[in-house]
Amino acid sequence: MNESILKIYEKLYNLYGPQGWWPLTDLESKNLNKTGVTRGYHPLNYELPETEKQKYEIILGSILTQNTAWTSA
Repeated sequence: MNESILKIYEKLYNLYGPQGWWPLTDLESKNLNKTGVTRGYHPLNYELPETEKQKYEIILGSILTQNTAWTSA
């Protein structure tokens, strides 16, 4: 891996910690995110997605995100 990419990753990880993205609608978590939501997030659980439904949800969500117009950015 390119050393500069690894440095960027380490800085972001140290600043924000594990995020548990993508959130999964059928997953109940004990971890609160910044908005107080527990549903769907799974920080440090790298065994997800487990089901075909979860895989589909992540694939569809990533496609829809690419088609989002971020006008407030």
